[in-house]
Amino acid sequence: MKLAIDPAHSAAFTVYLRWPAWASSADVLVNGQPVAAGVSKRGSYIALSRTWNPGDSVSLSLPMQPVAMAANPRLTDTYGRVAMQRGPLVYALEQMDQAGIALGDVFVRPAGTIVAEPRRDLLGGVTVLKISGQAAERSISEEPLYQPLTAMMNRAKRLVTLTFIPYYAIGNRDPNPMEVWVPVTRDSLVSSSALPVGEKRPAAQ
Repeated sequence: MKLAIDPAHSAAFTVYLRWPAWASSADVLVNGQPVAAGVSKRGSYIALSRTWNPGDSVSLSLPMQPVAMAANPRLTDTYGRVAMQRGPLVYALEQMDQAGIALGDVFVRPAGTIVAEPRRDLLGGVTVLKISGQAAERSISEEPLYQPLTAMMNRAKRLVTLTFIPYYAIGNRDPNPMEVWVPVTRDSLVSSSALPVGEKRPAAQ
């Protein structure tokens, strides 16, 4: 973001820049020179106090890092699931982007590598997220209503790459199912060394 500071004449005052809580850092330049954020922290304001002159400029850079978000465990509908967020944008899965795999059969590996991929040809130009996941070899819709826990935990799965699009862009193609809160794989919460997207190795069941 860039701001043009153009007072009628040189004057001393303070410009406040919002540092949103979703940004891990905030880089500020005044007339092209770095400025320390001082005592500011995420979710607050960065105060720039100085004598401003006509033609001064301020630049603020905030990283748009993909993050897997989890809800409070007391929110039972999303327990064991994560939602993908990049900067202030929430993402979602749409059925048509998952290579024919039913959304009810996929699990995400949030500890894996997340690749942000700009797609100018998609929905007017969006950045999609590619992340490693697993898909049930046999559709979960074919499983019995109740079964031993060991059978559920050891169901056969294969590695897949899941594609998330910004939530604001859903529903702009053919009608198809979508999902924001995606179940996680059993091993994803106990291992921080998940496979990079596209790496082929037998997945833990």
